[in-house]
Amino acid sequence: MALGQWGGSSAVMKGIPSGGSPVSDALRAAREATYGEVGDLSISYKDSSVRVYDSANQSITHDTWTSITFDTEVFDTTAFHDSANPSRLTMPADGKYLIFANVRFAANATGTRGIRIFVNGTTNRFEVQVPAVNIAAGNNLGGCTYLDLLLSDYIEVQAYQDSTAALNVLASGTLFPSFGALRIA
Repeated sequence: MALGQWGGSSAVMKGIPSGGSPVSDALRAAREATYGEVGDLSISYKDSSVRVYDSANQSITHDTWTSITFDTEVFDTTAFHDSANPSRLTMPADGKYLIFANVRFAANATGTRGIRIFVNGTTNRFEVQVPAVNIAAGNNLGGCTYLDLLLSDYIEVQAYQDSTAALNVLASGTLFPSFGALRIA
């Protein structure tokens, strides 16, 4: 029986029979600790995904990396996003994740603009910085990376600008700023 399908009392979870030897029971318990189980319905986190955005402009202080907060979920299949920590996406399981982020800064041609992905509030795992460009619509900046993360690791997208004064990251529907993750292995 495939993971994620309903099963009866003789269900097999990823090839591990239920109610057998101590070894098969230990393997089953380890699998349940990793994937969770509700009755005979197993939940796989392999296809977990999230996409969030912010519906309001956010001011970014001059010459300071600032975590972007997100107040709206486009989708969140396994509770990555929590309104109590609106800048964070918390990993529901160990795995390899494709992470993306994008922001739009208000128009201003002075200095540089940057975004980075921070893990657990301490480790920079991806960063892009570019010179500001004088475009009426503002400066868009985005990127994606592939990270190996553990259960309960959290990621944040941070924005940076050095225009000599505070500058807004603009909200534009579901487009900007947005942040997401997809567990791929």
